[in-house]
Amino acid sequence: MAAGLIAPVTIARTAPLTRMMLGFNGTSSYLTAPQLLIGQPLAQFSFETWVNLADAAKSGTLWSNNDGSLSLQFLGGTPAAKLQIVMGTTTLTFGYSFSAGEWYYIVVSYDTTGDQTIGLWVNAAPQVPLTHDLSPLSLGPARIGAAGGSASLFLDGAIGMVRFWKGIVYGQNVAELQYMTLWGPTTMTGAFGEMVLIGNWHCDEGYGDIAFDYSGDADASLGGGNPLAKPRWEVSTILKPPDFITLETLTTPGPGPEQLKIRMAFPPRAALEIPAATPRMQQHTAKKEQVEATRKRAPSKKKR
Repeated sequence: MAAGLIAPVTIARTAPLTRMMLGFNGTSSYLTAPQLLIGQPLAQFSFETWVNLADAAKSGTLWSNNDGSLSLQFLGGTPAAKLQIVMGTTTLTFGYSFSAGEWYYIVVSYDTTGDQTIGLWVNAAPQVPLTHDLSPLSLGPARIGAAGGSASLFLDGAIGMVRFWKGIVYGQNVAELQYMTLWGPTTMTGAFGEMVLIGNWHCDEGYGDIAFDYSGDADASLGGGNPLAKPRWEVSTILKPPDFITLETLTTPGPGPEQLKIRMAFPPRAALEIPAATPRMQQHTAKKEQVEATRKRAPSKKKR
């Protein structure tokens, strides 16, 4: 083997954003979030989600207030669906096309100030916003995956995360939040002022009938009737962008066998501050540990 530096080889690896997700059957399954996320109507708020449509031709709901004041829906179409925001009798439709079988990271911002716009970001890329006469709105009580109040327009697909912010998520904040898992109360500085997390469902518990709200008290229960009709806990298929590892192979000449050295260079990554466990988080952790302990104690069912 000749001495010298061999050109670096780059290897990409991917990892899921969360371990689990919720699958919705398009006919009966939804989440019920029975609490108001915040006590007063909001002049500015933002909605985040990861969603994958099983059937783009079928209309379905992401979020819907039970009183009909706000709904985020997919209008089914061929070959792709469109995202709509429905406010009472007013329906506005974004131009972006959503195909079936693909994961989309969606941010919708609602701003009653200034130009009164509803913005849309898809996979961290800005889309053409909508302009309309807007009024402050309350968030919740609501349903996730079905129209609020009437339990119709069921989502056919999967949801990996749902978050609501008081304030506008915009620009660099979108890219920062896309692959970030948040725990407990969170406040960030946005392009248009302070952003306060007011609803945060990871949708990754993997068991039971509750999707926890890790920002407050709006835990969502799995609705739809019998277990087969409810949302399904499934292994997540959302992938983070690759982490790139660069391998540099060096050879060192000398007496005896040549030595092979491998140098691994990792790209710098921003530090993520993990907040101290809040009572809410401790309650969720204790609940998970209790379920796991019960499973381990349960006798196995073996054929005799």
